[in-house]
Amino acid sequence: MDVQDKPITTYANAVYVIYAKQNSQWVQVYTSQGARLITASSGRSVLASEVVDCNELKQKLGVSNLDDVELKAVAMLRYDTDRGERDQRVEYEQVERFTSISQTSSTQLVSIQSDSYTSPIVSQNNQDHQGFNLTIAQKLRSNKKVTARVSLKSQGSQGYQSEQLIGDFKYKLKDQSKAKFIKGVKGGDRVVVRLFSSENEFIGYSEFEVLSEQTAVTLVLADQASDYGVVRTIYGVDRDGDFRIDNRNVVYDYFTRVTRASRYTSSQVTFLSQARNIDLRAFEVSGYPRPQSNCNPPASFQTGSFSLINRSFSVFSSLLSRSLIALPGQVVQTISVSTSNLSIYEISQQIIQSRKVLIVRDDDDKKGKKCKSRGNGVKNCSVNSGYNNNDRDDDRDDD
Repeated sequence: MDVQDKPITTYANAVYVIYAKQNSQWVQVYTSQGARLITASSGRSVLASEVVDCNELKQKLGVSNLDDVELKAVAMLRYDTDRGERDQRVEYEQVERFTSISQTSSTQLVSIQSDSYTSPIVSQNNQDHQGFNLTIAQKLRSNKKVTARVSLKSQGSQGYQSEQLIGDFKYKLKDQSKAKFIKGVKGGDRVVVRLFSSENEFIGYSEFEVLSEQTAVTLVLADQASDYGVVRTIYGVDRDGDFRIDNRNVVYDYFTRVTRASRYTSSQVTFLSQARNIDLRAFEVSGYPRPQSNCNPPASFQTGSFSLINRSFSVFSSLLSRSLIALPGQVVQTISVSTSNLSIYEISQQIIQSRKVLIVRDDDDKKGKKCKSRGNGVKNCSVNSGYNNNDRDDDRDDD
């Protein structure tokens, strides 16, 4: 990586990914472990060469040689400028066909065929095109429902702000319900998803980083008891908003596992670097890349003060608000994601309404009042957001 005209930065790094074309599809075969830091000074910056073991690529692809394999290298640069611009990103792609590949101890590329191209894709923070689409899937589609508790950790100058509840959203796995979340987020923010079964059993946890453009996120749940608590997270850029990661874009793909606990509030989650002791076939979903044993999380999950990979921590910290710790339906009303229409939720409005619900509940408790309820949904104490009210859960589900 030879950066010709670099601005002054307070933080900058590069991550490398290699794809190979198989059956007309790009398959990820390599990702650099950890981010490569880039000097803060302006001007030209040359990084040390990334050395890739060809045997590793052949093993991933199940081939004896790479003579007929088309390879694509993607370099992802992420940086903060000294002018306060945060989470700026640039991606460079280069597709190569090699007439021969030789082993070498030097840092020079060997025998590159001339029919290659370099395509820079520059993404700026543009909140008009920021948000995320969230799909929850399972290999064997069942009639089960799952509640996704979605919350936001906004990125600030000194780290992340306190976690804020966006809402509890009920998905039907059979129909692969889809929800679109808009406004109120920026690139670099983190979104947390806690998952509960229809019986309010805590079953999974995920966290992802909002990209600088619309982000497509799919959570794949286990469909067998041996993989209890395991969630596969797949996400990437979705410029056209079709709930699929755009072609020729980086796909982040990793697993999390929660532990069983006698009390769900004692549960812990671990972000895995490798999918050991997991039946990867159980997490294969049509239309998505096959899961790999080596996870591919974003760079900020691997290094830095807020890294997550190979870490275990409490899912329900005592520092969280009651709305984030309580079971679905106890504090805020669950929202049923439509299976026939696209459900759209405005993040900032959802956060405001969740706060109002919590304030009303607290005030009533102090006055000794009781809120009337039907089922698990508190009716007289909740405030509808006015956004997608027709998707509100009316507790007439057939669970």
